[in-house]
Amino acid sequence: MIEMLERILDNLKWGETVLVEHSTYTPTSKLFHLILNWAKERGYLILIDDILDTLNVYKQHMKIAGLETKMLDESKVIKIRGIQKTGNIIGYISRSDIPVLNKRYQEIFENYFNRERVINCVLGYEKLLITSGSKEEVLQNLITQVMPFIGFEKRIAFYYIPTNVLERAFPEALPLIESVSTTIIKLDKAGKNILFSIVKSIDNELDGIELRI
Repeated sequence: MIEMLERILDNLKWGETVLVEHSTYTPTSKLFHLILNWAKERGYLILIDDILDTLNVYKQHMKIAGLETKMLDESKVIKIRGIQKTGNIIGYISRSDIPVLNKRYQEIFENYFNRERVINCVLGYEKLLITSGSKEEVLQNLITQVMPFIGFEKRIAFYYIPTNVLERAFPEALPLIESVSTTIIKLDKAGKNILFSIVKSIDNELDGIELRI
């Protein structure tokens, strides 16, 4: 199963934006841990966008599940608001107003990763969207934070999104993210297992794959 997941990850293209959809009752720490291990084994740099302390939640879930967390302490982190100091924080953005956030994020990213290939895991992005004041702000956030990186060949990004949270707060946001994502992975509970499904992919060989993990 792990080998199959690693082959799937190997087939992702640089420049992809991968949306990992899950509900709040579906554990995601196992897949997160696997992706970090895969990136480390391939020699890729790891960048985690930690929005409002979501990374610390993942770290505690990994600890409780008996998964090794040392790689989190070594991973570079761009922290957007919050107070928990988890990981190797290379930049902190205290404001969520979109022009300032976008400018500061671009500065940090380009300073560290302009010439390196990076696996970018984005945790808590839904929190930025649900704290937006209007649909216009949600759209502006997508335009400035997600869309500029699509096709950026130095990065593969994984956005972890609890769909039931986002659908309740801003139902229009999820279809917009789905439309710009190149790959969509859906995680569902299947008894004691997790059903891993690729429901959208630009690669026909990946599209429609289902695994139990």
